[in-house]
Amino acid sequence: MAARGIRCCYLLVSRSERYRGRTYIGFTVNPARRIRQHNGEIGAGAKHTRRMRPWRMVLVLHGFPSKKQALQFEWAWQHPNASLVAREVAAKLGRKAISGLPGKVKLMHEMLHLPPWKDLPLTLQMLNTEFDRLRAGCRTLPQQMNTCVAPVEELLVDTDAEDESSEERETDDAGRDTEEPTASGRTDAANEIHGEVDSLMHSLDPGRTCAFCNHRVEREERLTCTCSARFHLMCAATEYLREEEDKKLVPKGGSCPTCHKYNTWAALVARATRANHGMLLRSPPVKRAQEQEQCPPIKDAATTSANLQPTTNFSREGPAPTRSASVGGVTSELIVID
Repeated sequence: MAARGIRCCYLLVSRSERYRGRTYIGFTVNPARRIRQHNGEIGAGAKHTRRMRPWRMVLVLHGFPSKKQALQFEWAWQHPNASLVAREVAAKLGRKAISGLPGKVKLMHEMLHLPPWKDLPLTLQMLNTEFDRLRAGCRTLPQQMNTCVAPVEELLVDTDAEDESSEERETDDAGRDTEEPTASGRTDAANEIHGEVDSLMHSLDPGRTCAFCNHRVEREERLTCTCSARFHLMCAATEYLREEEDKKLVPKGGSCPTCHKYNTWAALVARATRANHGMLLRSPPVKRAQEQEQCPPIKDAATTSANLQPTTNFSREGPAPTRSASVGGVTSELIVID
C-alpha cells in the first residue's frame, strides 16, 4: 500500500497495566519491524520504551518526501506547545483536549492543515477499525491526502533499507515527556550512548535542555530567558530568523518557547556573556551598617546645632586657610577661598 523507501511517523499506546494510556510518537522506515523492537521481540533500539511494554501501534502516517520533513512533523507532534508551527493550534485546542490517545489523534489531524504539511501527498493508515473510531469528530484531512484501515503488515517497505528509526521519548496521558530524547541523524551506537547521557542529565537537571530541540545545552553555547528557559544559540537564531520578513545574518529577537516573552537578540547575548564571565545580574547590597557607624542619624535640630561647631583657622603664611566643622563626631576640613 506504499512505495519502497517510505518515511513514517507513527503513534503507539501502552497496554501495560501500570502505564495504560501512555503514548509514544516516533519516526521509522519500517513500522512492522519497529513495533517488534518496541516490544522486545527483536533487538536494536527502543530502549526508552522498555518499562511500558507491551505497546500497540495505532496509526502510521507515511508519504513524506524527505526524512527531514518527517522528523519535523514528528517533533512538532511530540512537543506542540514548544513548536513554533503547532503552538497556536495546541493553545486553541487546550492541553486537556490534546492529551491521551484521542487527543494525539485529534492534534495530528489539526497539524496536517498547517502550511508545512497541508500540501503533502500523505497517507494516514489506521491499523484496525477500533483505532479508526478515534477519528470521529476530528477535522477532515486535506483533499490530496488519503486514509485507509489496514494492518501494518500490508504496508510495503524496503526490507533491505537501513533502519533510520528515531529514539524519541514517550509521553504520558497528559502529553508530558517521560524520557530525554537522543539526537536524530546519529548511528545506532551513538544514539544509545547519547540517549543514556541525555537521560541522566535530564534527571539531574531538567533545565539543562534546549527549549527548542530538547537536547542537552552546554554552558558555553546557551542563551537564557528571564524565565530560566535555555536554548542553543543556533536553535534560537534559526527559529527567530524564520519568523522575520527581512532575512539578515543576526535576528532582531523572538519569543521564548516556554514563557512566550519577547527577547531582543542583544539582551539574550548580553545575558549569556554576563553568565559566562560569572557576572552578577544585580548590584551588590549597600553596606548600610558601616555607613550608619560612620554617619549616625541626626535626631533633631538641637542635636544638629550642638554637633556643628565650626572653627576657622586663617594663616597668612603656609597652606591655604581652612575651615573645619564637626558633625556627629566626624570632623571635615574645607579650604577657604578668599
